[in-house]
Amino acid sequence: MLGSLDNIVSDMFRGEADAIVRTLDSSLDLITESIYLLSSCTRLFTCGAGASALVAKEIAGQCLETGIYCYPLTNDLAEAQPISFSLGGYEDEAKLAEYYSHLANPGDGLICISASGETGFVYELARIVKSIYKSEVPAISITENKDSMLARYSDIVILTKGKPESPSASKTQTCQLVVGHTLILGLASYRRITDEDMIHYMVPKKIANKPMGWK
Repeated sequence: MLGSLDNIVSDMFRGEADAIVRTLDSSLDLITESIYLLSSCTRLFTCGAGASALVAKEIAGQCLETGIYCYPLTNDLAEAQPISFSLGGYEDEAKLAEYYSHLANPGDGLICISASGETGFVYELARIVKSIYKSEVPAISITENKDSMLARYSDIVILTKGKPESPSASKTQTCQLVVGHTLILGLASYRRITDEDMIHYMVPKKIANKPMGWK
């Protein structure tokens, strides 16, 4: 039994690694082009739902570690996030996309993550922002589906290669994360951000606060 479990674990690792390599082979030029396009942006927004929402947050966090202001826009329902992750709750709410669209300004950049490319509020946010700002807010999509609604409203479509897999899209999410990391660390390198700079961005800055117990 233990030997068969070893094989399962090994197959899972190799499957994830193979998916990453396939994504690199299909999207290297597009990732490079995306870095150039995003390098002129003053702020970034990431957008994703469910599992892709976690990727959007990860990318935003890495942005801050490299000195880029970035804000994740998701359908995350706080403690109910596992429901959003597994069941896709609140993905079809157009008002969510409209609400988030008011945050964008000329000079910002948008990174949208959706494996299917058909996540309602994600592609609707891209549609609204592009209809208002056009080339003033570039939109990059990370998706498995080049013929999707999200791709239609994106300046660059980065195709991940996590499919085929089981309904739990682990390989796809891993590819999304690697693409996101590559975009942000590539941006940092292009902007000549050093390791010392990143340490500076990551050091907490404390401010004076009232004594504990005061309201």
